[in-house]
Amino acid sequence: MIDKDFVAVSYAQKNIVHNNVANARAYLSNGFDQVPAQQKFDVILSNVPAKIGSELLTIFLTDAYAHLNPGGQIFIVTISGLKDYMKRNLNQVFGNYDKLKQSKTYTAARAYKEPAKLNSDRPTG
Repeated sequence: MIDKDFVAVSYAQKNIVHNNVANARAYLSNGFDQVPAQQKFDVILSNVPAKIGSELLTIFLTDAYAHLNPGGQIFIVTISGLKDYMKRNLNQVFGNYDKLKQSKTYTAARAYKEPAKLNSDRPTG
């Protein structure tokens, strides 16, 4: 879990301990800045802030892609006014986009990182 708010991270850490979740960590970070580069995820969930600007949104999506394992997925919720931007940029960064749900106010979408392909030049047998 990542948040730039110290209180949110503190509560997340308490909940990790309270619920005995062994495979969770909470990072105090603006985006992925403080997340170790080698840390990879199978799923990234985000309620993307609407007013961070297109440059930071692009950095966030690019960093999310870098932190996903092959076959991993990102699920995002944005204000519906950003749906076209997110569709365009998820397609650009991930090569795919799937709108899951849309209301007047919010849109939920998903993209995935292509699984690693097996080397077809490898000899068999």
